[in-house]
Amino acid sequence: MDLSKQPGIVFESILLVEEEFWRDRVIPENLNVILSINIESGKMESRCSLLLECNLKLMSEETDAVEVCRLRARFMGYFIQTPGQENMEIDDFLKYNAPALMFPYVREHISTITQKAGLKPVYLPPMNWHAALLTSNQTATED
Repeated sequence: MDLSKQPGIVFESILLVEEEFWRDRVIPENLNVILSINIESGKMESRCSLLLECNLKLMSEETDAVEVCRLRARFMGYFIQTPGQENMEIDDFLKYNAPALMFPYVREHISTITQKAGLKPVYLPPMNWHAALLTSNQTATED
């Protein structure tokens, strides 16, 4: 891989393919945000896909920590290798770069849907995917 060149892969599109949303009628002021993310990738010739599933729970900060809102959203991202310009292994791209490209769309969707639901918008921070994957790999190998 030549680090001075682009990977030779195009971010073709991102689609919201499934969503479930629920909120309680009464939402307390102070909430804890719990986020989990699952990723699955697939390949079909030069076109690749990444399914990014985001599970968000808002819990009251009270001692009984009751769930007051839940969002499950699945996004599909499509990526195409540019013939003759390949400069990165597609598996590495799907593991590190593809989630980083898709996550801003997910963050925007979560802030918009929570605001439309009459809640204080949930703004997720940017994510360092490389560090997150290293941490999850270390945790998986330690078990």
